[in-house]
Amino acid sequence: MDIILGSSSPFRAQVLREAGFTFTVIRPDIDEKLISKGILSPNTLVLKLAHAKAEAILQRRPPAGFLITSDQVVVSDGQILEKPSSPTEARARLVDYWQNPPMTYTAVVVTNTKTRAQAVAVDRACVLFRQISKKAIDGALRRGTIMDCCGAFDIDDPDLKPFIEAINGDRTSVLGMPIATVKLLLGALDYKF
Repeated sequence: MDIILGSSSPFRAQVLREAGFTFTVIRPDIDEKLISKGILSPNTLVLKLAHAKAEAILQRRPPAGFLITSDQVVVSDGQILEKPSSPTEARARLVDYWQNPPMTYTAVVVTNTKTRAQAVAVDRACVLFRQISKKAIDGALRRGTIMDCCGAFDIDDPDLKPFIEAINGDRTSVLGMPIATVKLLLGALDYKF
């Protein structure tokens, strides 16, 4: 059976492709803001959204295969952060990360579309930044890709990368698709590698 990525994220697709997977993409088309309203736990939030994405795609009767859906939030200083709403918000987050390191919470739900059996996990990783210079932040904002990133940072951004001291956890988890977790969940559903 084939692999289906239930995501509109080019970052997730890239990570999965780089890990050697061949897959088709089906966009889940859900209202994430409505579904996540009032949820204060990052674990609960990402699990609920990853499950909602899977359910939305399953309702469209996809082909037989293994559907991978995922969701991610960043937590810093006790606050759940999603994509920034403005460059001002992105700048404020980047200025603060050296004192309040961002922790990513990434839920992965793998569903056998034929049997509806699921395997689920939440992976966490923490990025430790040195104080990021104004010049680096300006460069990242000019490039603009961080505006589409949960928590307003991309660990592969050429301006931000030199300010990363360490990543505690799986690098691919920070990118929104923890490959070790994906493989573990596929294996739990008897996917043949």
